[in-house]
Amino acid sequence: MTVKQATQSVIDRTMTRTTRSTFANLSSIPGESLPFFGIAIVLAATTYELKAACDSMVDLYDLQVALDPDTARSDDRSAVCALEVPTKQEVWSSIKESPKEAWEGSISTLENVADGVKKIETPDFGGAWHRFASWIGDRL
Repeated sequence: MTVKQATQSVIDRTMTRTTRSTFANLSSIPGESLPFFGIAIVLAATTYELKAACDSMVDLYDLQVALDPDTARSDDRSAVCALEVPTKQEVWSSIKESPKEAWEGSISTLENVADGVKKIETPDFGGAWHRFASWIGDRL
């Protein structure tokens, strides 16, 4: 396989994978928006995105090695592919224990990649939230 063919193959796979991942992400928004029950859809979508990212990193690493083995950095690929998606129970537990910390942790991370996130107000996680979380938590 020539360098041009190898490059085109990686580009094609990466573009196809990115397109599928983007459409999956957008189509999962309504289900993810369902209070509490959407956690399962969030985790499924995140698992799919993580798999797509790992596959892309593997392809790019392989291409990098083929083009110039001295510049290859397996640590980037390993870091992405080693990430694990938490279970529904782990997510729910962190939300119940400290919804404000869960919210602020997500917002803090997303602020670095999306300007609009800074405009989102922190919800009131007072007594009504805790009563509802306890009530719904028994049903999950």
